[in-house]
Amino acid sequence: MSIITKQFAVSGAIFMLATAGQVQASCNPNVKPTNFEQFKRCVYQEPNTSVWIVDGDIPITTEAGLRKFYEGLMASPTTPSALGSPSAELIVNRVNNADDVWSDATRCSIRYCVSQATTGARYQEVVNAMTAASNAWSNHIGVSITHVANQDGNCTAQNAQVVFDVQVVNNQPYLARAFFPSDQRATRNININTTSFAVVQPPLTLEGILRHELGHVLGFRHEHTRPETGQCFENNSWRPLTPYDSDSVMHYPQCGGTGDWGFNLTNNDIAGAVLLYGNQANCGSMVTIYQDASYSWVSKSLSVGNYDINQLGISNDSLSSLKVPSGMKVTLYEHAGFQGKTLVITDDTVFVGDSFNDKTSSIKVESE
Repeated sequence: MSIITKQFAVSGAIFMLATAGQVQASCNPNVKPTNFEQFKRCVYQEPNTSVWIVDGDIPITTEAGLRKFYEGLMASPTTPSALGSPSAELIVNRVNNADDVWSDATRCSIRYCVSQATTGARYQEVVNAMTAASNAWSNHIGVSITHVANQDGNCTAQNAQVVFDVQVVNNQPYLARAFFPSDQRATRNININTTSFAVVQPPLTLEGILRHELGHVLGFRHEHTRPETGQCFENNSWRPLTPYDSDSVMHYPQCGGTGDWGFNLTNNDIAGAVLLYGNQANCGSMVTIYQDASYSWVSKSLSVGNYDINQLGISNDSLSSLKVPSGMKVTLYEHAGFQGKTLVITDDTVFVGDSFNDKTSSIKVESE
């Protein structure tokens, strides 16, 4: 999210300028670009990742993606596509004509780490803000955004044991930036600029900033790309969910929003998110299996059903721990086809024990 930054407008959309040394001399922020090359020269690009940042906090990883974004900008915001025409508040990103959301296998185990190396003395502050912001979403809808603290010492974009990483960065023109579910692991990061720790517009807080960024993580677009705002248009790659609400957590106040900079979830935000992910109980009825002890490494969420060797979602003979909600029963089988020795588990189990560690080939999940 970019709250305080130098910006320029294209077709009503707001973009950050690259800072000195990161913008080509031929970029004139006071002149609307007339072609893609002019546009590209003016869009901020992270020096360490080469990722372009559009509309304040949205990463684009390829030039082809940036070109597609530019072409979308050139479409008139007053004549949106069929997807964007109904009045709606919370809106979901669309990729290849499908909603950009987490799969049922992942949504109840969206795991993240917080980099100890980049947060330094701010580590606990970031951990607390991320926990509170995550709970604001997961307390209402069928997702579970979970901090995996034992990965914080190796919390990089290359860590495959988590879905995304949280970093503190500096000298960026945004307060924070996030990603969408369809992004590749290398760019699935929440980057928090150091300016987020000294914001000067109460009630703006780090927790509020992260509530907004986690909305993107769940697949939600900026509300202010809606034609109702008459400004800050992005493109029409979205689908409407609920009635328009300028107070939305996904609406920039400077783009016609009426929120108070607190970036709190509204009733419409929650209602729209439930339409995509269901309510909170949906994750409560899912068992999560892990490929390592202490609920770490590769994981998979399983609803009631039978899962043979090719349906586990983790490697054969690799299960070491699992989380089992109250009222659920899990039977682990030593062999495929629900054969061999068994182990029945009805509670969260940090380690299945030496006798069954790395020995599960099929599973049955039942309600007691």
